[in-house]
Amino acid sequence: MNNTITINLAKEADEFLGARYPEESDVNGEEFRENVLLPAFKKYKNIIIDIEDVIGFTWSFLDEAFGGSVWAMGGIGNIELRLSISATKNYEWKQRIQEYMEEAEEARKKGLIPEKRWRKFAK
Repeated sequence: MNNTITINLAKEADEFLGARYPEESDVNGEEFRENVLLPAFKKYKNIIIDIEDVIGFTWSFLDEAFGGSVWAMGGIGNIELRLSISATKNYEWKQRIQEYMEEAEEARKKGLIPEKRWRKFAK
């Protein structure tokens, strides 16, 4: 396993983040999670997500990408120690990403998957 990777969200996704699912937007949280974020967790010990160059954030993209990762990785404990968000000017979105992961962890612990969120992990 390699040590660290920095993923520039604006370059890997777009400066303007899209929606939650592929049918809603070409730039979407589900594909970012499946094609970029989860493969990075398999290959690297530490992941830094640089959100500085993103101009337009959407809650649905971030919730699906990062909240969905909590489900995919079997809990927030498998993510928190390995994932860092690099943000100075977009600090409030760094906080929101953490909140989305915490919300997903609470739902995961209770076995609750909201109908429109994290659909891939519904049983």
